[in-house]
Amino acid sequence: MPLPGGEVRPLAALHIAIAGFLASAALATGITFGMKALGYPGGLLASVVVSELALWSGLIAVCVFASRTRGRGSLLTDFNLRIRWSDLGWGVLGSLAARSLAGVGSYVPISLPHRATPDRTLLAQLRPSPATWFVLAIVLCVGAPVVEELFFRGLMQPRLVERLGVGVGVLATSVLFGAAHLIAWQGKGTVVLAAAVAGAGLGFGFLRQLTGRVGTSIAAHALFNAQALVLVLLVR
Repeated sequence: MPLPGGEVRPLAALHIAIAGFLASAALATGITFGMKALGYPGGLLASVVVSELALWSGLIAVCVFASRTRGRGSLLTDFNLRIRWSDLGWGVLGSLAARSLAGVGSYVPISLPHRATPDRTLLAQLRPSPATWFVLAIVLCVGAPVVEELFFRGLMQPRLVERLGVGVGVLATSVLFGAAHLIAWQGKGTVVLAAAVAGAGLGFGFLRQLTGRVGTSIAAHALFNAQALVLVLLVR
């Protein structure tokens, strides 16, 4: 379906996208708890990477299915994934808005020993080393923005917006986006992280609606996660 600006949306059934999300999240959660029960073989970082890869594989599979069955068979074309230089400017603005919304979202009514920043819920538990930060940079600033924006803002959000309207559709997508981050369960603090991520998702979602492109939300997501890494490094 052509959109203003030449974008083509694959018309995947919403229930297929939701089923793919639930299956991917269940697989990643099972891996997370399984590795925790085994004492984190390979370390906590290995658990994070493996669980993320499991989640991403399912999300990408759903997008590929949508593209091949309802689109043109190209993720670049169907989801308008090409990055423009202007996306960096939008990304800066979107990441700052998302950071503010994440701060609001982190104030969920949960009693914690201390009110640490949500970014430190998991990251602060990792052993600091150049290799650790390099892997995290690839996962958080490259893999996560591309895969998660492709699925949530590229595939899910247009379907939900069509059915529920812009406000509710973006909100519903953001809630699902935050829920996906519960797979890295580390206690009640993970709920704070998920709520903060859902808040950030509102920023990414409205940016995607404003520009009509996934490239802008990818840039915002990447810069948002880069801010988190820098914040944790500074606190350390």
